[in-house]
Amino acid sequence: MRLLPNGQFDTSFNNTGLFTIAPINHRHYLFSVSLSPNGNITCSGYLILSTGSNQARMFALRLLPNGNLDTSFAGVGYTYFNVTNQGNSLSRTHMLLSDGSLLMGGYSYSSNNNNVLDNFTIVKLNINGSFDNSFGNNGVVQTLLPNTGGEIKTLKLDPSNNIIASGFTYSVQTGNENFTIMKYNQAGNLDSQFVTSGIDRMSVVL
Repeated sequence: MRLLPNGQFDTSFNNTGLFTIAPINHRHYLFSVSLSPNGNITCSGYLILSTGSNQARMFALRLLPNGNLDTSFAGVGYTYFNVTNQGNSLSRTHMLLSDGSLLMGGYSYSSNNNNVLDNFTIVKLNINGSFDNSFGNNGVVQTLLPNTGGEIKTLKLDPSNNIIASGFTYSVQTGNENFTIMKYNQAGNLDSQFVTSGIDRMSVVL
């Protein structure tokens, strides 16, 4: 949706001021929107396939300034995927990098962590919507903490272009939650010089 300063719909945007995408049997949920310097609009979140499987997929799309899909992104203007091909994969936030690539942060399932449903997950896509294979494992970083789940809520870069991911983690046994910050280098590896392990978990008692 794009509004004019007076609150009216901007009809120069997709002719109506609104953009909707609703492929058959898909439900979409957007959590993050950003503008690139050329005016393109990037959105991310997740979708649920209503038939065949109710599992969630990370979802990203890119629009041109006029509200049309940018077909130079993933061929059709949008992409969705499950990072482990099982369970859920959801994006809660994203950020655009200076080269036009896209970092998406959220959580995903892993059978390698005692079937913990929510694990810190970062995905990096190239400007054309393909996975950046130089980042993590074929474009995906999934941080598994024993018997611990968690979600990324925000992504930032420090002055050295290291990735700062913040959110929360929780104990599978007790349910106790902690504020959590993880620091990764540009290749997607945890920075061991940050609190020795690249991970800082803080509990707050009120």
